[in-house]
Amino acid sequence: MSKIEGPKKLRKRAQFCADLYEIDPVVNIYWGELQDESSVVRDDNGYYTIEIAPWMKKDKRELIRTIGHEMTHVWQYERGALISLPEESRYVWNDKKHERILFLEDYYLAPWEMEARARMEWVEYKWSSRCRTQKN
Repeated sequence: MSKIEGPKKLRKRAQFCADLYEIDPVVNIYWGELQDESSVVRDDNGYYTIEIAPWMKKDKRELIRTIGHEMTHVWQYERGALISLPEESRYVWNDKKHERILFLEDYYLAPWEMEARARMEWVEYKWSSRCRTQKN
């Protein structure tokens, strides 16, 4: 079982994603304070910190999509498809080194981001299906 710390609302959704991906990460997930975007960082010990933009407290749909997106990155790290090289500000994706992400276009076209955006749709679908089933 994963070790996920943080507010219950965030923990519950992150655990749902970890179960979908069949991974057991150590994650600290919390509401950001000043940040307008959400992010995930992996430290040298393989622990993850996920920061969620505070405006998402009022948008349930965007919250599960965003947590799904960030937990997709956790899954990518866990399976070794994504490696961060912070000292070089670069990433390795499926054994191929990628240049620095300097522009928004670079971010949108990065293959790990494209996969995370596609999978957040899947996570949202699975979460919605689960919620509908629990209501019946």
